[in-house]
Amino acid sequence: MTKKTCSIMNVWVPVFVIFIMLSGNFINHGVSAQGVPSHQNIVYTFADGSSEKTLQFNESGILIEHLDIPEARVRVIPLGVSAARDLAVSRPAFLAADEPFLFTIGFVEAKKNFHVLVRLLPDLTGQRLVIAGSNRKAYARQIMAYARELGVADRVIMPGSIPEAEKQWLYAHCSAFVFPSLLEGFGLPVLEAMAHGKPVFISDKGPLPEVGGPDAFVWTDFSREALVETFQRGMREFHGDSRRPERHRAHAATFTWRRTAEAYLSVYREASG
Repeated sequence: MTKKTCSIMNVWVPVFVIFIMLSGNFINHGVSAQGVPSHQNIVYTFADGSSEKTLQFNESGILIEHLDIPEARVRVIPLGVSAARDLAVSRPAFLAADEPFLFTIGFVEAKKNFHVLVRLLPDLTGQRLVIAGSNRKAYARQIMAYARELGVADRVIMPGSIPEAEKQWLYAHCSAFVFPSLLEGFGLPVLEAMAHGKPVFISDKGPLPEVGGPDAFVWTDFSREALVETFQRGMREFHGDSRRPERHRAHAATFTWRRTAEAYLSVYREASG
C-alpha cells in the first residue's frame, strides 16, 4: 500500500485516508474577519491504497448512498464553537443599542431560504430583520423586492459582510436567531447563537435539527401562518422557562474544538494502522 499525506493546519501526517472537505468548508459566513470552519468534515479511509479523489458533499448519507461507500468506513466529525464570553463584541452602526431585531447570517443565496423570514415582519411589530453576509447575488435583490411587496422593506437590513466583533454583538443582542436554510453541511451559526443563550429557529432540513438539539425551534412549513405560529409559540416557551438560555449555552458547549481535534487524531491513528 502506498502512503498518502494530508496537510491540516500546515502539519503533514502520513495517512491512508481521503479528506472530503465540503465546498466552502473554510468560508466565514460573510464575516470579513478570519474565517472559521463552517461544515462538518467527512473522512473516508481507503482499504486498498487506491488513488486520491476530490469529492464534495453536504452530508455523509449522500456519500454512502450515491458512491456505494460502506457506512462503516465513514467518520463524521462535528465542528466546535468558541464560548461567547471569550469573544470581543462591537455594536454595528446600522442598529441602535435598544432596537429589537431578528438576526441571521450566511452567504445570501437561494439555498439559505432567507426570503421566507420577511414573512414574519408584518406580524412582529417593531422588529427588524438583519441578514448579514455577502449579498452580491440576484437573490439578495429578490429579498428586498419581496420586502417592498409586503410593505416591510424599511425594516430589512442587509449590511453585507461584517467584522467578527459585530457578528458577536448581533448574536448577543438579537431577539432571536432565525436560520431557515434548506441545505447545510453543518450549520455552525446555530451553535454560535446558542452559545449566547439565544432562542434559535431553524428549518427541519439536513443536519440542522441534530445540530440545534431538542431546544431549537423547528420550522417544518414556510407559509406565513406556520412561520409566525412557530415563532410566537417558541418565543413564549423560551421566555417562559428561565432555564432555557443556560440549556442553550450548555448544548453549544458540547461542541468543542478539542473534541474535533481528538476525533481527527483518532481517525489518523485508525487509518495508519
